[in-house]
Amino acid sequence: MHRFVLQVPTGLRDFWLCVDKGVLPSRPEPPAATPTGEALDAKLVRDLIHRVGLSEADIAKLTKAEAVQRWRQYLGGGAAN
Repeated sequence: MHRFVLQVPTGLRDFWLCVDKGVLPSRPEPPAATPTGEALDAKLVRDLIHRVGLSEADIAKLTKAEAVQRWRQYLGGGAAN
């Protein structure tokens, strides 16, 4: 058996269909990453990082309401961190 056949994780039928007719074997799709929680506005994230001084990791832990609260706190002159 050809070395390539041994390395391809598909059956012989699918292998030869691919070789002879260009029919690609079915492959499972990797699971799509599904975001958790509500999406934050890109401008809000940018401002939280560059103006408030939060890290991306800190922002990822915030809910949308908490992120807006941190931004409003910053705008009001309160301590952001």
